[in-house]
Amino acid sequence: MARIGDILSQTRKHFFTGREAELAAFSRLLGQKELSVHVLFIHGPAGQGKTTLLGEFRNMCRLKSCPHLYINGADVVPSASGLTEALIKTLGASSLEHFNASIEKGEKTFTLFIDAYEKIGLVDPWLRNEFLPGLPTNALVVISGRNLPGDEWTTDSGWQNMVKVISLQNFSHKESEEYISKRSLPKAQHNKILNFTHGNPLALSLVADLFAQNPDKVFSPEESPEVVQTLLNHFLQKAPSPAHRTALEICAITYITDQSVLASVMGLEDAGELFEWLKSLSFIETAKWGLYPHDLAREIIVTDLKWRNPDWYTHLYAKIKSYYFAKIDSLRGDEQRKFLFKLNYLHKNQPAFGPYYHWKGNSDYRIDLMKKEDLEPLAKMTEKFEGVESAKAFRFWANHPASHTFVWRTLAKEHCGFLMSINLNEIDEREKIKDEVMLKALQYARNNFHLRKGEVCTAFRFWMAAETHQEVSQTQSAIFLYLSQYYLNTPGLAVHLLNVANPQYWQQFLNYCNQVHIPALDGKLGHGFYMHDWRITPPMAWLKLLSETEEAYKAQREKGLNKLQISMLSESEFFDSIYEALKDYHNGQKIETNPLTRSRLVINAAGLNGGDGICAAVLKERLEDALKKIEQSPRNEKFHRVLYRTFINPVGSQEQTAGFLSLPFSTYRRHLKKAVNMVAEILWTQETAR
Repeated sequence: MARIGDILSQTRKHFFTGREAELAAFSRLLGQKELSVHVLFIHGPAGQGKTTLLGEFRNMCRLKSCPHLYINGADVVPSASGLTEALIKTLGASSLEHFNASIEKGEKTFTLFIDAYEKIGLVDPWLRNEFLPGLPTNALVVISGRNLPGDEWTTDSGWQNMVKVISLQNFSHKESEEYISKRSLPKAQHNKILNFTHGNPLALSLVADLFAQNPDKVFSPEESPEVVQTLLNHFLQKAPSPAHRTALEICAITYITDQSVLASVMGLEDAGELFEWLKSLSFIETAKWGLYPHDLAREIIVTDLKWRNPDWYTHLYAKIKSYYFAKIDSLRGDEQRKFLFKLNYLHKNQPAFGPYYHWKGNSDYRIDLMKKEDLEPLAKMTEKFEGVESAKAFRFWANHPASHTFVWRTLAKEHCGFLMSINLNEIDEREKIKDEVMLKALQYARNNFHLRKGEVCTAFRFWMAAETHQEVSQTQSAIFLYLSQYYLNTPGLAVHLLNVANPQYWQQFLNYCNQVHIPALDGKLGHGFYMHDWRITPPMAWLKLLSETEEAYKAQREKGLNKLQISMLSESEFFDSIYEALKDYHNGQKIETNPLTRSRLVINAAGLNGGDGICAAVLKERLEDALKKIEQSPRNEKFHRVLYRTFINPVGSQEQTAGFLSLPFSTYRRHLKKAVNMVAEILWTQETAR
């Protein structure tokens, strides 16, 4: 008796159209005793039928009794260990070596299909340099994804002759006619459909689905050249009202949509009706916390909105961000983390951000402080990934009063990962530190960060997931969300240091997150530190910068690089610089070089792009404002006179000034010192204000 699967295969075979050249190329490869190429790289935008073509390739393997394996990148954690696990589990192997040995035993070509490769692009170097060279020569790898293969595939002298790249194009006119005939579309409307779809396979499929739902429909092409987006609008048969359309657009932009975000963004008291309408749509899924669209529908709706009405997209994006910012600012704990994840999702398409987060949502974790019974398991976890010396360092800090260790656990209380923080400002300079990595970091912080009274400097010495260390994973992403919470919620946080095992791997992401690599702290084993000064870019300002649209982010990022020029002076350095600035009040060249011209006090007013002259002028204004403030107090009038006649409108040397003010020279000197300190205290308060 036939099986349902047989019927499905026959139906798919019947509707499959075109791609003769691709099928012939694959068939020739399967028939070769010695493969002429070992990698078939198929690329093309969404909707070109890449997955469907791979389905036909797999059918050919079955007909020729050739062993094969299919991996969908969307189902794989984007890391070397994640792909390795998927491969050995799917084949039923016990290890990668066993996987390769199983392939080598076969007499026929073994084909490994990797679909949706853009989802796991981070593994490309590992796949190319480590995994593929280890495969037996009877292995053929077919990679399918939206993006062109990286230059390394085509410029490397070794790979050049072993890779065949296929760019999947739209159907020809003949192939398009063949497809719509198979789908039994009305003959009288073929020309309109063909002229409108331009041979895009997904567009043709959506038109056919539209007629399947409404056979009597008269197709009228829209003026828009954006085939897929317009077809989706027709497939939806248009939203009932502009409000419904807006609700759909909000749903496509946000990670999860609930009634609250709809009501806030749209300015409604009750969004229940719109929420229920969204819930009724066939391409909308229901989740624990709300609704979300299928990936393809989401992409089409957002792309169409950006093309059709970019100003409206920007407006909705800004309203959604504002809603999230308000929630993040008012919430704490788990609820705050949920909104941080939702906010991050808005810029998941940023190439320097998206690949470094796990976007499938985070599992249910418990986060709490390390207990006594956790110490050894976490030390062993550290030793597993970072070696014996790191494990010793972990044990040293585990019970140190300046450190805190946060542990991620499953609901079954199994360890998922941990994060260790150390407050460097709490460590006594006389203490002997039994950790060379942190001793070096501590010395660097003391020499460079100029911490002020009440300021906190935190170093994140260790962080890792139990199975994947610091690779992209659910636990790694959960730790990063917690780090964002730490930045937002820690009173007095001035600077943080983040230790990473592979500084080069994380460079793009951490630079995007406004964190700067410190080469001086790079270790012998490859680890390194990134830092951010929260006195320069405070947490909420930082969060808002990260949440800009791609174009706005680039502009802000370029400006933000200038923030590194801001000088964070210690209190004594600041006070000394005040005296020098007053002394050089009438010397334009000298005051332009005063350290205070790069202080927060000046930069916040002069702007990040303010030149030396502008910064010097602002500094003089701040000095004048301080003098006016002193003058307003009758008790301090004598100090104002001393400052004014010594620096602003001088009458000569200090001896001459004392005589002009009818003061003994010793009294004048005492008043002058007091007056300069008063100016410094006024401006120091402004400099350190949060």
